[in-house]
Amino acid sequence: MLTRPQGPVDECGRRIIAARKKPPRPSCAPKVPAHIVDECEKSYKAADEKKVKTTNVDTPGEQQKYAIALLEHLFTFLPPNATVAALYDIGCVVDRSLELYNILPVDIHQRLIFAISAMHTYGHQWACQIVYNPRLREGLGLTDGEGVERLWSRLRKLIPITRSSAVSTCMFPPHHASHDRSQ
Repeated sequence: MLTRPQGPVDECGRRIIAARKKPPRPSCAPKVPAHIVDECEKSYKAADEKKVKTTNVDTPGEQQKYAIALLEHLFTFLPPNATVAALYDIGCVVDRSLELYNILPVDIHQRLIFAISAMHTYGHQWACQIVYNPRLREGLGLTDGEGVERLWSRLRKLIPITRSSAVSTCMFPPHHASHDRSQ
């Protein structure tokens, strides 16, 4: 499992804020019109505001710093010619940010493809559903992007027993259970 300490995530957040204070790239040709992506962002933020009341999340809306910091960390483990397909419920919003602002190094940004998994497309506008459909994105084949969702549905019985575990011990049950399933 790939995790990031809070320090690098917060640093990524500061870089994103600094990048957004500068004007957007003039050469940016959006994949989807801005008003459509804005609608997608609003619909997911509204859904997250409802979740904040029942979870330990401190702010509504997806904070892009988490996704971007994790992607940066992932790329440190990959060869320089590897391409990564990120299936993310608000992939359209993050993709637009990366296109508009100099947030990621160019060598990483050029090797990154965003898509939205089948289950999450229904909260999106039609244009996003088409542009970010994993089956219509080059290089993603026939995936629907739900592989991790299926894995977590199989491992959901572990949630109660790992909820109060320390980080060092809560990783063992999912790892052990997923290893057994792969036999």
